[in-house]
Amino acid sequence: MSFKNYTESSVEANSIVDFDTLLQAIKDDFTQLLRVNLNIGPFLMKERLLRIERREELREALRTCGSGNEASKIFVKSYITTLLADKYKISEENIHLFLKEDSEYRFKVNLEKFIGRYGKFGLEKLIERYFSEIIIKSEKRIIDEKALGRAFGRFNHESTTFPEKMDILCQKIYENYKGNGIIDSLLPLVIDGISGGVSSDNGSFCVWLMYKGNSVSLSFLKFKGEAEIKRICRNLCKSYGIGQLSERRGYIVAELADGSRASISRPPFCESWSFFIRKFRMENILEMEDIITGEGSENIIKLLKYLVVGERLVAVTGEQGSGKTTLLASMVKFIPDWLNIRVTEMSFELHLRQRFPGRNIVSFKETEGVGIQEGLDFTKKTDGNVTILGEVATMQAVLFLVQIAQNASAFTLFTHHAKDTTALIHYIRNSLLMQGNFRNEKVALMQAVSSVRINIHIKKNAFGERYIEKISEIIPCESETGFTEKVIAYNTKGKYILKEELSRETEEAVYERLPENETSDFIKYIKQWQRVKDGKMVV
Repeated sequence: MSFKNYTESSVEANSIVDFDTLLQAIKDDFTQLLRVNLNIGPFLMKERLLRIERREELREALRTCGSGNEASKIFVKSYITTLLADKYKISEENIHLFLKEDSEYRFKVNLEKFIGRYGKFGLEKLIERYFSEIIIKSEKRIIDEKALGRAFGRFNHESTTFPEKMDILCQKIYENYKGNGIIDSLLPLVIDGISGGVSSDNGSFCVWLMYKGNSVSLSFLKFKGEAEIKRICRNLCKSYGIGQLSERRGYIVAELADGSRASISRPPFCESWSFFIRKFRMENILEMEDIITGEGSENIIKLLKYLVVGERLVAVTGEQGSGKTTLLASMVKFIPDWLNIRVTEMSFELHLRQRFPGRNIVSFKETEGVGIQEGLDFTKKTDGNVTILGEVATMQAVLFLVQIAQNASAFTLFTHHAKDTTALIHYIRNSLLMQGNFRNEKVALMQAVSSVRINIHIKKNAFGERYIEKISEIIPCESETGFTEKVIAYNTKGKYILKEELSRETEEAVYERLPENETSDFIKYIKQWQRVKDGKMVV
């Protein structure tokens, strides 16, 4: 649908002298277009209906473009581009009036060049090339204007082509109108996370990135005050089934259209409006060899496969951003195809159905109308063989974990933020006691120990490198602690070492469930383990 015939009363092109007036004029054009009476005019009925349909399509795109819907964003930007070229006659001679040559502009020009070369990996590649040394060596990990100057040198405005400038101008108008402000061009790109409203320098908020597990401040990229952050937060909340963000309900966890998780908070619950976007890579196949690297990694990959095939109750623990979700998703490939998988999460993060097409997989999440306990109870009635809990972070989730560990499914995989195996067991025990399900601490401890058999603990070092610190088997015993932690593999100086052998119970469970043509390989693996202890050959 063309803007011709509908925008004559808007601001004339010759009165547009800077970016702010151009932005306001385009806002007015969209407002007029959505309000005009399309039943008036010399149009045939077919053409009139087509125009009405196109307008409703635009209205829907304007409603959804800010919550991660890339198709809607492209649709809206196409209208903006048409306005810029056809109505406002933006050309190579006058485009400089609307683009300020500041740090934000320099960053966007170079980012667009990297996106053109590397696609959605453009931001990661740009940081890797120009700023990785800051992240590795600097304690503060701040990319400021000085770092930007060192990276890009003396910036030549003339080296940017007119089409590139036009794309940047269109994006800038879009992000200030219906998009997500200065972070809008970053949202579709591969990066661990993006946050805003988390730090203030004299009332000025800058953008923060999570890059390979490291929090990095882009101090040169600042929001236009808290009002812009508030608008972005409200944009991110436009997701189905999550309820309304209000003073009474001060936080919301939303799933964006691209599968990202947005955690949004506002006053009075939070001291300011803030958002935390967690990005999840949606590759169909997550190769273990890309996740677990280093000397001896092949033995760890085999071990993980045997633990999954042996239907062990496995916990993946570690701090936030250490890679628990990534490892858990990759381990799913070891689950035999004939087992049905049921996933329960606070928000959809694993996206196993997209990663493993053709598998019998259904995921559930908590909503405003369905609490976690109701949802977990429902999953028992869905023909599931394997239960995956995205994160055991509530007492209700702990209770469900204990229940399904006893009789509900073949085995369970879950993640938790515990710093070690003892902390994990104590968290489960304490949650059972606090809910009143158990009054005897020893009985609660026994239940906790029986609900998890293997703990895979992941660590992230100061440079953002992620690795499995150790894999432990939890053996129930009559001692005061209630269990013995047997470290079966660990990492030292980047090398994976096999330590204690698997228990007889686990070895038998794996052997019984392995296909007949793989049992001989498993026996060889165990014999190799018996010959090598702590990286040394045992004679």
